[in-house]
Amino acid sequence: LPEGGWDSLETFWQVGTWSWGYMEPPLGTLSFMLLGFQLARAHMTKINWKPYTEIVKSMRANRLHRLYPQYEREIVRDFAKSDSWTDSKAGGPTSSTTPTF
Repeated sequence: LPEGGWDSLETFWQVGTWSWGYMEPPLGTLSFMLLGFQLARAHMTKINWKPYTEIVKSMRANRLHRLYPQYEREIVRDFAKSDSWTDSKAGGPTSSTTPTF
């Protein structure tokens, strides 16, 4: 709360100053964290490490290949990596690659 309580906020300038002072520390911290994550991802790709999304895509591709071993491995893996994770019309998982366990 402001030093004089809510009644001390008489103008929108005072409200803006108080709300900026209240929200700036967490917003600054979150912004810095996002910047750090972006930097880490950029350096990971520079040294040829797979970022998290690529690891998930690879695991998904390997799982799909294990479900359909009768098909060519690279074709199944390429399909799994390129297929959308969600159905663009319904917003849910696609039925074409989502295995049921």
